[in-house]
Amino acid sequence: MKRPVWRCVSRLDYGKKFCTHSPTLDEEPLQQAILAAVNAVMLDRDTLARQLAAAMERELTPIPGESMSLADIDRALEELSGQFNRLLAEASANPSEDYTERFRELSESTARLKEQKAQLEGVYQEQSQIQKRLRAVSAAMERMTAALTEWDEEVIHQLLEKVTVLSREKIRVTFRDGREIEQYVAQPKRRKLA
Repeated sequence: MKRPVWRCVSRLDYGKKFCTHSPTLDEEPLQQAILAAVNAVMLDRDTLARQLAAAMERELTPIPGESMSLADIDRALEELSGQFNRLLAEASANPSEDYTERFRELSESTARLKEQKAQLEGVYQEQSQIQKRLRAVSAAMERMTAALTEWDEEVIHQLLEKVTVLSREKIRVTFRDGREIEQYVAQPKRRKLA
């Protein structure tokens, strides 16, 4: 009879050389141990929710340090485009003069602003993802009752940073706020063959 089990992926991919002490853990007792750790922490759910949100915000929120907004950059790019067109008209009217340096300056300024705009857009996109994650954590916490009785992949993912297998009988559950709990894993009873 097949049953779902968890193993060290390095051991599966590369053998015992890279993961010498890797127990095989049955999925259900492992999940129950993780739920027990979550429920132990959930006794102080409001404090945990605040700490999780604060920890995630500190960890994930970038510091933009930008002096211009996207609208400012767009206006500056539009102005540079206008200057470029005026310079092009001027160069066409006076073909004997050298406009190379002025064209180069406008091109470099435009390139710098476009790069700054791309970085700022990346920051805004990252902040949007952070807000989504924070909302997901908050929603997960609100959906939870006093005790989590069934495995919910989304809730567990939002609450936990990682689970470390210490031995066949023991795991360490690390929450996103940095709190850690060691939890025993119940060993399944083996059926005796007659």
